[in-house]
Amino acid sequence: MSERTHHRVPTKVVFLVQNIYGGGGVARTVIGLANALAETHEVTLLGLTSGRLKPQFDLDPRVQVEWIAERRDRGRPGERPKGRRGGKRLVRPAEDPKAPGWQRRLDAQPTGLIDQVDLEPEMSRLTDLLLARRLATLGPCILISTRPTLHRAAARWSPPWVVRIAQEHMNYLTRADNAPVIGAIDAAAERLDAVVTLTTLDEADFVRRWARTKRAGARVVTIPNASPFAIGERAPLEAPVVVTAGRFEARKGFDRVIDGFARAVAERPELADWQLHVYGKGEIEDQLKQRAAATHCADRIVFPGYADDFDAVLKGASIYAMGSHFEGLPMVLLEAQAVGLPIVAYDCPRGPSDLIDDRVSGRLVPDGGTREERGAHRAVYADALAELMTDADLRRRMGAAAQQKAQEYTLDSVVDRWERLFDELSRARTFAGPRRTREVRRNGS
Repeated sequence: MSERTHHRVPTKVVFLVQNIYGGGGVARTVIGLANALAETHEVTLLGLTSGRLKPQFDLDPRVQVEWIAERRDRGRPGERPKGRRGGKRLVRPAEDPKAPGWQRRLDAQPTGLIDQVDLEPEMSRLTDLLLARRLATLGPCILISTRPTLHRAAARWSPPWVVRIAQEHMNYLTRADNAPVIGAIDAAAERLDAVVTLTTLDEADFVRRWARTKRAGARVVTIPNASPFAIGERAPLEAPVVVTAGRFEARKGFDRVIDGFARAVAERPELADWQLHVYGKGEIEDQLKQRAAATHCADRIVFPGYADDFDAVLKGASIYAMGSHFEGLPMVLLEAQAVGLPIVAYDCPRGPSDLIDDRVSGRLVPDGGTREERGAHRAVYADALAELMTDADLRRRMGAAAQQKAQEYTLDSVVDRWERLFDELSRARTFAGPRRTREVRRNGS
């Protein structure tokens, strides 16, 4: 690893996350950045609840893991919770007769960090209280929160000597479309030192928002996600495999990938060997499997679950397909580009257009519009897949361009940008003094 920017900042960096053990892009991004920063900082992942499960992604042994609330195992031996690998079902205090009465009462009450509490079902007044108590004990450090409710918690309850950075993993348009979520970010902004966005478009939108509302917003900076994959040997792009991956939820649009693949191979006997591999887990897994089963090519659509070696998965494929309706800066696209996979994706807000040059490094298909327009876009998506499946030379040209694009997102370059931000914010804190914080109260508000 190359020498990185010199820094004069507090040696401790704390990431405030909801789920350390998740298998999605946020967990992958946070763990990758934490591992890199552990070379020069004391790094802690501070999660809301314990899972007693091994993280889905490799964690540097120098990174400390801590959680706010303990959850007790309950269930039959060997019972696996949906979407996780191993462990028993975890019981929250509100459901646990062995938990202290005050914990059961507080856990049954909604969190005070967001107005629409069903957006944060894992949080409660109990997690508010425990989080407030823990944040109040922080010494000088860089505190990086990773979702809107946690931005608000950091702004409310961390001591004034803490440098507070909100790392936004979703695009501004999606945030702004949800009043409780954007409200949580707005409420935190004046007590944050910086908000980090994934794209310059998102940065500009936040700046305009706070200028328009005359709100004292935080400094806004763009730092993209880094690709955790080293850029090395390119995938041969010979296997008849289209791959897609992520958490199985509606916004990820896996139904659009399944439909696109089925349409692409329909009545094209030259594509009879091609398969679609759909990696991941999530709440709509059964629906996706039913959708695949209803196609004419059900035996060619495979659901392998999670992959322990996703690098090998990508190198064993020839095309990466994404169907998302909205994204931040999709980590999985960076990973696919690092091994030279051409990509077919919808031009959803906001990340794919930053990463894909249409007809150069992949295909960027129009998204949205009227019902008729959306139907036409699905046809274009299927045709884009079919074109890449049938043309090996095109796959190689686009794959080479995709790998070149990945050079802009190497870990060293992204970590250097974080180090410079740490240094600048720490210098500004020295001259301007600490930002305000709120007193911790017994009820966690």
